[in-house]
Amino acid sequence: MLIMLSFLFHKSIVISEAPTYSKIFGYGLGYWLWIAIAGFSIIANLCRVMRQLNYDLNVT
Repeated sequence: MLIMLSFLFHKSIVISEAPTYSKIFGYGLGYWLWIAIAGFSIIANLCRVMRQLNYDLNVT
C-alpha cells in the first residue's frame, strides 16, 4: 500500500527503455480504484484475522 501511495510524490515517470521520462499530469480513476481495492483488501484481511482470533478465543 505504501508503494502504491508513493506514486503521489513523484513528478515524472519512466515511459520507455531509453529511459525517457514524462511528466505526471494527474491521476485517473484507475489509479484511485487501484488504491481503493488495496485498502479494501487490507481491511477485509484484518476483519478475517480478527474474526478468527475471536473464534479461537471462544472455542478454547
